[in-house]
Amino acid sequence: MGWATRASGGFPTGGAGGNSCTATSMAELTSCISTASSGANKAIPWIVYVKGFINGATNADGTGYTQQRISRPNTSLIGIVENGVVPTLNAVWINISSQDNIIVRNVRFVAGTDPAWAYESLGSCTYVDKDYCASNAEPDSLTLQGVTRAWIDHNEFTDGANFNGVNPNKAWYKMYDGLLDIKKGSDYITVSYNKFSNHDKTMLIGSSDVADGEYRLTFYRNWFQYTGQRTPRVRNANAHILNNLYEGVKRTTEDRPYHMTYAIGLGFNGKAYSERNAFDISGAVATDILSANFDAWSQYFTDVSSWLNGTAVDFNAAAATVVNAKNAVKNSGKPFLGPVSWSPSANYSYTPLTSADAVRSAVKAGAGVGKITP
Repeated sequence: MGWATRASGGFPTGGAGGNSCTATSMAELTSCISTASSGANKAIPWIVYVKGFINGATNADGTGYTQQRISRPNTSLIGIVENGVVPTLNAVWINISSQDNIIVRNVRFVAGTDPAWAYESLGSCTYVDKDYCASNAEPDSLTLQGVTRAWIDHNEFTDGANFNGVNPNKAWYKMYDGLLDIKKGSDYITVSYNKFSNHDKTMLIGSSDVADGEYRLTFYRNWFQYTGQRTPRVRNANAHILNNLYEGVKRTTEDRPYHMTYAIGLGFNGKAYSERNAFDISGAVATDILSANFDAWSQYFTDVSSWLNGTAVDFNAAAATVVNAKNAVKNSGKPFLGPVSWSPSANYSYTPLTSADAVRSAVKAGAGVGKITP
């Protein structure tokens, strides 16, 4: 479980040994979370089970979303596959803030859309089709803000599980935000065996260029399929990105937001340690996988033996290239500083898979909903 095991409180147990509640509708989900978060119940560990398809869309056309705030510690949100039905939260934003000991497992999150999108400055937009110039800040599917000791495992995060890289409704691209955002100093987090698919701005670590925490995180055996960017974008984090599978196509035209712009974003004070990841991105070269197009502080990165389309490449040299190119424009006094100063193996034990084929096989067999029985 990586970094999630290293907190002073031990590894996450979530709501084990406490009360439970089962939700099969939006009303029941609201009631479960409200009951768990009220009064004396906050002192009791709590498991909220999700069954069936729960729809949080607020408009008849499928737009809009319902936000649910989990404002209590020692909580698990667990999906149960029943009669072959995938436990699904559609257009439901689960927002967990300032809590400890959280588990989220075996749930499919289908992203909600925010009808309150706004155009970015058209003067700075390079797209011919201005529909792709819209900006949005909400909602996410799952947000961790100031959360300590969390395990996010065997979930699916998507705009549409069957889109295969193209959203049939072009207008909805501009209304999605993150799938899983981890912000405001969240710490000791492990994200494992999840599938992220058919989405652009996938996963944000830290929300601004300020020192708001240490963010110790492990990303292990996740499957990124047709994701445009932020897998993850790293600020302030000691992020161990281990044995993940990336599948997609390099973005070359504006009408394919689910094609890859970059995978790992090197942001403010980020210390990303990438290890034996398989990047199967058609048309990409090593410098396409990394991005420093954010600020002049993206200076630390280590990769150990990752592959691009099955071939070993030097991602450390690629990092120096993209960071120095950015800093030459924005801040020529800050060169790429090279490897991160921390080692995952000094903090927890693990055994990496050592071939691209092994990563592909393990991730496809294990990642996503229905691969475990919680």
